Amino acid sequence: MIRLVIVDDDILIRESLKIIIGIDEEIEVVATLENGKECIDFLSENKIDMILLDMRMPIMSGEEVLAEIRRRKIDVKVLILTTFDEENLISSAIKHNSNGYLLKSSKPDKIINGIKSVNMGNGVFEADIVSKLVINNDNRDENNKDNILD
Repeated sequence: MIRLVIVDDDILIRESLKIIIGIDEEIEVVATLENGKECIDFLSENKIDMILLDMRMPIMSGEEVLAEIRRRKIDVKVLILTTFDEENLISSAIKHNSNGYLLKSSKPDKIINGIKSVNMGNGVFEADIVSKLVINNDNRDENNKDNILD
């Protein structure tokens, strides 16, 4: 059984995900939390397997949660589920060792399969997210060619 916490500032998203994910017999939604501070406080007192984490929230963002989890060396997997596909957020999630990055526009079965895949130790990243990073990196390489000395 995968013990999961959902962290999102939108109550409709939290409760909808709880219902959809809770249908799967392999996943137990242990809690739904509305910001990163609640998440860190919860992790201080509870052992879970995974967090489904939004990136932009009041009080404490997903980026700050990831940084704090890594700073405290909390043993938990983190799958980002957000609306935002901005390169700086994606890069920050990767820098802070998130285990995956999916968009909220993903179909429910893709989210559930992503949770299970991350739980098995795999990285799960939306194809559009990977493409965006690759294209932006290629463009940076092209722009920096003039700066390379022979």
